Amino acid sequence: MKRKWFLMGTAGLTLISAGAWSNTFDRFARGYAADYIGFSIKNPKLGKITYNAGDFFIASGAVILAAEALFTAPEKT
Repeated sequence: MKRKWFLMGTAGLTLISAGAWSNTFDRFARGYAADYIGFSIKNPKLGKITYNAGDFFIASGAVILAAEALFTAPEKT
């Protein structure tokens, strides 16, 4: 069980790092991080928000790390 959570933490940190590098590369190459994924929803304020793959990687990595922190029992010392 401990190995499963270790792998989830590693996956979460990897996704966060990949998203950060993706956005950093965009900033150096283009001068800005290109946002190209938008959602069509009824709320006009939320409908204006667009994302890129790096944003999704960062968000999904954060969710994985939060799940690991919430559902992992503290180690006994």
